[in-house]
Amino acid sequence: MDWHNLIDLKNSPHLNFLQSKGSFWEAIVDLENYIDEFFKNPPAEFSKNNNLLLGRGVKIAKTATILGKAVIGANSEVKDSVLLRDGVVIGENCIIGHASEVKHSMILDSSNIAHLNYVGDSLIGSKVNIAAGVIVANVKSGARNSEVFVEVSGEKVATGLQKLGALVGDGTKIGSNCVLDPGVILGKNIITYPLTPIRGTFPSNKIIKYKPNLEIVDKE
Repeated sequence: MDWHNLIDLKNSPHLNFLQSKGSFWEAIVDLENYIDEFFKNPPAEFSKNNNLLLGRGVKIAKTATILGKAVIGANSEVKDSVLLRDGVVIGENCIIGHASEVKHSMILDSSNIAHLNYVGDSLIGSKVNIAAGVIVANVKSGARNSEVFVEVSGEKVATGLQKLGALVGDGTKIGSNCVLDPGVILGKNIITYPLTPIRGTFPSNKIIKYKPNLEIVDKE
């Protein structure tokens, strides 16, 4: 699976940066350096405002907090009580919903992060919808080896990182309250059922279902 095929970059100002990386986690590692360089010579459609580069029509709620630099594309909206930190790139026509946190990540055009979400150290493609309460985790919990591995062609590949989230391909829809383990790769146009724990790599055009048994008994 060539990860570049999971995201459409034809009209993105970040095309050259992402195409130059052999793996998506290399892009995450180099994201802050890339943002620094982008600030030095931004495209004409961006305006600089302290630690922000903003496209036309961007809306940022007064209660949002931005720590570090952020690049936000045209007509995107950052809603109430959002936290963006440690270097964030957001494409055009995106919505970062109420009380969501995005840390050191890139989110491409026309993607929505609903509300009460966490997205850490991740690359989110275009036209992705992440429903309420989703956690895109970036740190392994309770494992002896804290390094994050990624599944590629059935093999575990070492990333050398202790913090890495997910790659989510274009058009994928993630149901409410799902949890993505560190190092997940989701292909294009995937649908995940709500409450699904997601681990590993999944090819495009799949539905990921998790159906635990629900027991209903009479009251005594």
